Amino acid sequence: MKNISWLKLPSFLLSKNKYHFFGLLLIIIIAIILRFYNLDSQTLWIDEIITSLVSFGHSYEQLPLNKLLHPQDIINIFQFDNNSSCTVVIETLTSQSTHPPLFFCLLNIWLRKWQNSDLNLLVQLRLLPAFLGVIIVYLTYVLNRCLYSKKTALFSTALMAVSPFGIYLSQEARHYTLGMCLILFCLILLVKNINDLEQNIVNYRRWLIWSLIMGISFYCHYYCLLSYIAQILSLIVYFVIYGDYLLIFLRFIRSKFSEVNIIKKNALKLIIILEKNQKRKRKQLQINLKINQLIFIFISLLLPLIIFLPWLPIMNSHAASDKTSWLPSPNLVSPFYQTLMSWILMVIALPAESQILSIKIFSILGMLIFTFYIGKIIIKNWDKTWKKYPQLLIIFNYVFFSILILIVLSYLFDKDLTIVPRYTFFYYPAFMSLIALFVYPNSQKTIDISDKKFENSGSPLKMPPSSQFSRMRKEDLGDENPISDTSQTNSDGQYKKSFNHISLILIVGLISSFCVLSNLVFQKPYEPAIIAQEFNNSDREIMLVLNYKDTNEIAFSLSYAYAFSNVRPPNSTTGITIFDYNQGYDQVWSKLSKINAKPHFLWIVAPGLVFKTYPQQIVFENGIKCSIDPDEYHRLGFPYQGYNCR
Repeated sequence: MKNISWLKLPSFLLSKNKYHFFGLLLIIIIAIILRFYNLDSQTLWIDEIITSLVSFGHSYEQLPLNKLLHPQDIINIFQFDNNSSCTVVIETLTSQSTHPPLFFCLLNIWLRKWQNSDLNLLVQLRLLPAFLGVIIVYLTYVLNRCLYSKKTALFSTALMAVSPFGIYLSQEARHYTLGMCLILFCLILLVKNINDLEQNIVNYRRWLIWSLIMGISFYCHYYCLLSYIAQILSLIVYFVIYGDYLLIFLRFIRSKFSEVNIIKKNALKLIIILEKNQKRKRKQLQINLKINQLIFIFISLLLPLIIFLPWLPIMNSHAASDKTSWLPSPNLVSPFYQTLMSWILMVIALPAESQILSIKIFSILGMLIFTFYIGKIIIKNWDKTWKKYPQLLIIFNYVFFSILILIVLSYLFDKDLTIVPRYTFFYYPAFMSLIALFVYPNSQKTIDISDKKFENSGSPLKMPPSSQFSRMRKEDLGDENPISDTSQTNSDGQYKKSFNHISLILIVGLISSFCVLSNLVFQKPYEPAIIAQEFNNSDREIMLVLNYKDTNEIAFSLSYAYAFSNVRPPNSTTGITIFDYNQGYDQVWSKLSKINAKPHFLWIVAPGLVFKTYPQQIVFENGIKCSIDPDEYHRLGFPYQGYNCR
């Protein structure tokens, strides 16, 4: 029988690497299931309403406001405009939003492809972020393979796959997953560029690709600018600490000290200790770049800002917009504990929203105990992990500077940028990478950075085999020293402990993921789906009156109207109005009295009002009278009041 070569399995599937490959494949499949499952389970909330309007090609001026509508009219708002384009999207964002255009333009193109399909509107909007969420999981693997061992890379990938925070962001019709993809690409390139510099090599193509992707990311989300600053600071600090620069500085300071008094004597001792520590951990980088190479690197670092220059004036106008006024001022400690809470939600999220007190207490205690558990592991493995993996300083510094920048800007601009967990998206994958490494230190003895897969000379992401990271391999593997029975026994015990830690963390991640998919955690702000069910309190005719004074409240009103329309029969005579109350609510009541409607029950959502300031009675043009129901006053972010009509 003739040998059919194309039927042969790839060689890596026939080697021990096949288990690694299938492990990665299994993790990717789990990531796909968790990110694509139940995409339409939650209704659109305020931010997703803005995403859909802009991406469908609509502006606020085109909306049917200040008149009587029916459920089908609301549904029709969320239809794709065939005349829309990226130009229309940019014009809308320039004047009516505070976001850059890249994601919205991509989503506009994406939605055009799906407009004639039978897919649910929510699925159409969220498919692209979910797909990008899966790419993030794979890019996390690539980043960790560039820095650490195969096992650590696999664990960090699994951790990202079951992370409740990652699933939450992947099921939002927002630009966070696109921003994370672009930032992960940049981090991978940055690691490889640093690796080249250690050998006095400048890969011009890779630096240009980094600059291009970094510049493009600014058009996705303004927080990518913070990632850019953090990456540059990480690059600088890396060479200051692991090059000769800090050592030279310490020697200079020591030469200026004399043991004249006790203060100087103790200061001198401290400097000598720091100098010895620096000698121990520095990598003896002998960087001797030519002047033209240094100039090229400097230009590459500036190029992303040059790419962003056309949008810079628009960003300045967005920064001064009152649409960001919802961000509160930070107090003395709020940015710190909110940052800590964001870290917790990256690895565990148990139901503590809209639950009875006992469940809230159980969930909060569970999350705190689990956080202390992971923290204890990290502290225990801290020193030996740094000794084995000094290159983790790149990612560590990036996370550190990202957090520092967020907190500093919060106080500087008097707007708490840490108020919502999703704003940590730009350092979230790197943070998870650090957790994976510190939790699983035993994988260090299997380092194989020089994997041929990452040495493909045709790829701009290749890892040169003679890199500093590869030179560490021999020390980490301990090839020159035979392993004794005692050390082997200790190693087996450590492996079992690490395996138990990993298993528990991943199981908790899966449980948290199911909580996200069941809408038990990361619930939508103002809970439009729950409120819509409360509005739908009768099979007879209901009228819903919503009010706005700015575009944010228009989006808020539409989120309630859309959720309400989906629980009511599309062709029912249920009435919905969205009134402008900028001139006061007296005009709203006047407009309402001129409507010819026959509701059985009336709901009025009026931002800024309290029970006493709602009118006691509403009389429609046809004489139908609606009287206030004292038992139907509620508040969830905004107040809403019910009326019985006859």
